[in-house]
Amino acid sequence: MKRIRAVWLHLVARVVRRVKLVLGAGGAHLMAARQRMNLAMPPPASAPG
Repeated sequence: MKRIRAVWLHLVARVVRRVKLVLGAGGAHLMAARQRMNLAMPPPASAPG
């Protein structure tokens, strides 16, 4: 059982590390896209009250 848990944790750690590398490489592009999306969206309408 310990071996299965160790293999599983190792696999999860590898996947997380790979995702961080991919997102880290494109981080500047993601931030620029997020800023463009925020500028393109109209401001939210005020809630009736």
